[in-house]
Amino acid sequence: MGAPLALTLGSPLSGALLEMHGFMGHPGWFWMFVIEGLLAVGAGVFTFFWLDDTPEQARFLSKEEKTLLINQLASEEQQKVTSRLSDALRNGRVWQLAIIYLTIQVAVYGLIFFLPTQVAALLGTKVGFTASVVTAIPWVAALFGTWLIPRYSDKTGERRNVAALTLLAAGIGIGLSGLLSPVLAIVALCVAAIGFIAVQPVFWTMPTQLLSGTALAAGIGFVNLFGAVGGFIAPILRVKAETLFASDAAGLLTLAAVGGHRFADYFHSACKSHCCADRRGTSLIG
Repeated sequence: MGAPLALTLGSPLSGALLEMHGFMGHPGWFWMFVIEGLLAVGAGVFTFFWLDDTPEQARFLSKEEKTLLINQLASEEQQKVTSRLSDALRNGRVWQLAIIYLTIQVAVYGLIFFLPTQVAALLGTKVGFTASVVTAIPWVAALFGTWLIPRYSDKTGERRNVAALTLLAAGIGIGLSGLLSPVLAIVALCVAAIGFIAVQPVFWTMPTQLLSGTALAAGIGFVNLFGAVGGFIAPILRVKAETLFASDAAGLLTLAAVGGHRFADYFHSACKSHCCADRRGTSLIG
């Protein structure tokens, strides 16, 4: 829930900083980058000293809670097949998850990078405080979605269908946001934000159930690498589509095609039987 909360609070803050245009002779974007950059550095220093590395070091846990958590983690680790770094790279399901995550990030960053501009266009105003406040609305919706959807998935043990349907709804939402009236477009953006943000906690249960040991660390890093590539190509893909078809809606429909159909299909194929734990607790390792 940290990501949608940060976006909810960060959007109005960024808009307010943009309104500082001309202060001390600098443009608004200058103050936004400087102030938010300093805040990020301060948060990093605080986190370094505040976060604990292991359950044994966790100051907020009682002695009994530490023991329970350590034993639970040890029990889960014993149930997994010990694997090496090379096992992760040879595992076809890891490659499938990497491709899924790439397409997720294409849609996420294609939405995040352009959302203030898109909302400002819907409102008929410039990117500033007003547009940024409205931009926060989809992230508020995503905050509630991230609280509800993963909990439903955990309660039912259903991963594949929850993920696939959530992603499909998100793809439809982002596509419709370029075709509807302003109010309905904001509603569609809320659906898109819920889907693309709330699906990620469900997604990250899969590598941890599929791998262990060194292979788990390598697999997570490998999947994240593909996600970073998705974030890089997202703005390029959206702008190319808009330029090619001379339409802002074309960029959104392209993201919807990548973000909805493609990785919903990948989820369906990648998470069958042994790849996802079903309600009976079927092992991912098989």
